[in-house]
Amino acid sequence: MTALITLSHGSRHPAARAGIQALTRAAAQTLQVEGVDAHLEFIAPTLEEAARDLGQPAVVVPLLFTEAFHATHDVPAHLAAASAHAPLTLARGLGMGEDIAAVLTSRLLADAP
Repeated sequence: MTALITLSHGSRHPAARAGIQALTRAAAQTLQVEGVDAHLEFIAPTLEEAARDLGQPAVVVPLLFTEAFHATHDVPAHLAAASAHAPLTLARGLGMGEDIAAVLTSRLLADAP
């Protein structure tokens, strides 16, 4: 079975990784696959470290909204290095489609005063 690797930008905030891990666990549990988090910068593991530790085929899902610099330069570079450790397939980032707009809408409706 193909595993899931989520790839976030990364953050200097000490609690940032816990949120990404929770999201990754929830998606992996729903899919009934193994899931691990990876990050472009600031926190470990990197994509290369995650792929090495996972050691099995995985789909890498960038947790990015746009096809800007990180998506077009950083992600492919990290993917090339990480692919030496496991067969990886790159999925599109989260994007800004109707599904993301629906999440944003529900968040506003839940939290608006």
